[in-house]
Amino acid sequence: MDKQIASRESSATNIPAGVNGGRPLLFEGDALLAAIVESSDDAIISKDLNGIIRSWNKAAERIFGYTADEVIGKPISILAVPDCIQEMPEILARIQRGERVDHYETRRRAKDGRVLSILLSISPVRNPAGEIIGASKIARDITSNKRLRDSLEAQNRILEMIARGSGLDEVLNAICLAAEEQLPGGRCLFLLLRPETGRLHPVTGPHMPDSFWAGLSRGMEIGPVAGSCGTAAYRREPVIVCDVATDPLWAELKDVPLRAGFRAAWSRPILSDTGEVLGTFATYNTESRGPDPDEAEAINSWLHLASIAIARLRDEAALRESEGRLVARERY
Repeated sequence: MDKQIASRESSATNIPAGVNGGRPLLFEGDALLAAIVESSDDAIISKDLNGIIRSWNKAAERIFGYTADEVIGKPISILAVPDCIQEMPEILARIQRGERVDHYETRRRAKDGRVLSILLSISPVRNPAGEIIGASKIARDITSNKRLRDSLEAQNRILEMIARGSGLDEVLNAICLAAEEQLPGGRCLFLLLRPETGRLHPVTGPHMPDSFWAGLSRGMEIGPVAGSCGTAAYRREPVIVCDVATDPLWAELKDVPLRAGFRAAWSRPILSDTGEVLGTFATYNTESRGPDPDEAEAINSWLHLASIAIARLRDEAALRESEGRLVARERY
C-alpha cells in the first residue's frame, strides 16, 4: 500500500517514488526527475496528510542529518523545534484546503541537535482524480545568511547605543545577548580588569546562573594557570578549554563552572590599541567541545565591538573626570 501511495504522490508532485527510499522507478521520465531531485541543493520532502514522511532526497539527508531509511514512514515532527511545533498542523490544514505555502521562514532541528533557520515552500499533492493526498516540501537552509543578517542588525543597534552614550554595562549586556543568539548552548560573560585589585571581575552575563556569580565574587586572578579568562589575559591570546573537568588550567577552579552546568570555556582577552589588558570575553558551553569556525568568527566580531565600546566609554569617562577636576580648580 505504501508503494502505491508513494507512486501516486510522485506522479502528482513530480517527485518520483524511490528517491533515496528503496522503491522501484516505474518510468524513464521518473529516472531523469530522480536525478534532478537528488542533485538539488535544497531538501525535497513529501509527506502524507498525517504528516508522515514519504520521500527524502540527498540534500535533506545533508541538511538534517537523517538518512532516508531513518525517516521515511516517520512523522515530520521529528524535525520540530518546541516553540515552532504548532506551525506543523497549521501548515497541513492550509495544504488540505489546497493552499500553497511560499517562502515561509522558520526553524527546524537537525539530528545532531543543531537548530537551523529554514525557508520552506510547500505545495499540495494531488492524485489523478484531483484529490489532495499529501504535501511536497522544498526546504532551504538559510542559517548562515540569517546569522549574518541578524548579526549586522544587532551590531548596528549596539553601535547606536555607544554613539548615544549608553552605559558600559548596558552595552556589554546587549553584546552578550546578541552573541548568545549565534552560539547554541553558549552563555556569555564579560570580565573587566580592576587596577586596584589586579583581578578580573565579572560585570555582565545576563544568563549566567547565580552559583557562577557567587563563585567569582572575589574576581579571577591573572596568571599562567588561572582558568580560561585569567590565562587568556596573562597570555594576551585566546584560550579554548573543551572540558573544564579535566583541563589543568581549571584544576583549582573547575567547581565554579561545573556547578553551573558548564563543561567548556572559551575566553578571549580584550586589549586596548596599545596592547593593555582591559578584560576578557568568555563563552561557557554545556557541551565538552571547542567553537566551530562560524562560532569562532562570531565571537571575534563581538569581541571587536566590545573593545570599541570599552575604549570609547572609558575615554569619555576619563574626559568627564578631567573636566570635573578643571571646574573644581576654577571654583577655588
